[in-house]
Amino acid sequence: MQQQAQQVDYKALEKLRAAYQKVFKSEEGKKVLEDLKQKFHFKSSTIGIDLSKKVDPNATLYNEGQRSAICIIEQMIDLDIEAIRKRQAEQKNKSTGGLK
Repeated sequence: MQQQAQQVDYKALEKLRAAYQKVFKSEEGKKVLEDLKQKFHFKSSTIGIDLSKKVDPNATLYNEGQRSAICIIEQMIDLDIEAIRKRQAEQKNKSTGGLK
């Protein structure tokens, strides 16, 4: 079963990307993002260890959730909307067999 391409509201996406950039590309935003990266395991292991020095799956999932929030911020700051448009057009073209 083929999955239909989800319609993208490009204007809303551009506004949202601009908001992320305004916040996180400012000097204060860069400091905050760097602090979050340090606190939320962005550049370190997310594997949680319990007191008995065994892997704690719940702590690992919690840590990975924190890290993924930083990943989303990074992705939104660097989002290439034109690449999304192109990919969506290619998928639409594939699904229609090249018919317009």
